Amino acid sequence: MNAELFWQLIADICKLGEFIATTGTGEVSANIVGNFQVGYDGPETVIQRTGCDDHIHCRPGQITAFRFRYCDIGYGAEPCVELINRDSQVC
Repeated sequence: MNAELFWQLIADICKLGEFIATTGTGEVSANIVGNFQVGYDGPETVIQRTGCDDHIHCRPGQITAFRFRYCDIGYGAEPCVELINRDSQVC
């Protein structure tokens, strides 16, 4: 995906409010809760939790799609935004 478009979509999504940002596959994962914005880790653009240095690195060239759906992680169906990689998997 085009990096400029990717980061604009992320910035727009971040304006929707508080999220649980989840990363990782397999046996390891990380969850960061809060409001997010597009930020920087040195020269690299990242998804950053507002007010602190917690952030997520993304490679827009490896992302092929955004998937918007509802997920139930134990509290009932809630809105979910998934990033889909070149292998058609959630990343």
